[in-house]
Amino acid sequence: MATYDSLSVADKAVVQNTVQLIRATCGSTGRTFNALAAIAADTNAIALITSIDPAEVIPNESGLAGADDMTRTELVNVWTDFTTMRTAHDTAGNRAAWSKAAGVSNLLGSG
Repeated sequence: MATYDSLSVADKAVVQNTVQLIRATCGSTGRTFNALAAIAADTNAIALITSIDPAEVIPNESGLAGADDMTRTELVNVWTDFTTMRTAHDTAGNRAAWSKAAGVSNLLGSG
């Protein structure tokens, strides 16, 4: 098995590029889970959304290019997927690894 030092300069550049992408993704994942926690904490908004008829269309007023209207069911399905991912992966052990990879300030969005 190779060591890092035994890699060519070109191969080290490939490794470092991928490592940089992984580190950046650790930061964005931490920030995403922070956002999901904040959304979940707004129990009034979640209650209002879930009180809407499942087939009701919620108009897109996001200003995000390419975004479209969604039914309440579609929106809740996306939210459920995010909640499932957060529950499974937003652990103390993962946070510690992401912090080591990206720096704690990058997980918080202050980096």
